[in-house]
Amino acid sequence: MYVLAGKNNTVEKYPFTVQDLRRRHKNVSFPAPIPEETLNSFGVYSVLPAPTPSYDKFKSKVRVIAVYSHGGWKQSHSVVDLPEEQVKAKVASRAREELADTDKDVMLYLEQNLSVPDDLITFRSYMREIESQDGYPYSLSWPTKPNK
Repeated sequence: MYVLAGKNNTVEKYPFTVQDLRRRHKNVSFPAPIPEETLNSFGVYSVLPAPTPSYDKFKSKVRVIAVYSHGGWKQSHSVVDLPEEQVKAKVASRAREELADTDKDVMLYLEQNLSVPDDLITFRSYMREIESQDGYPYSLSWPTKPNK
């Protein structure tokens, strides 16, 4: 991963790719692979990766930026809360997926004239009524999908 750096080590673009460099300089014939010194002469620098922090993918997202520090470029991560509408949309999407994953199971029971197990009924009811559950949308306890 690269950064396109401006004056005083400001970030012009991150992430920046070799393809971006080739598009910006169409009249330049770059070797493959492009040596680090050549990239640097165009203001393009390697960025050392950093581990992504743990976070709740339903409630947050991770912003990744390039930071110049101690003579080199490094990744920096920050966890940012999502707006409530996005959290609700993610929760609703997961609930729909969970319901869809159990549709076949219900159909198999019904086709065989068998009773649908109570744990499956309860699970599906929870998913259909996700918006009325305690803690919605931020503090839900997702039930475990019943075994077939």
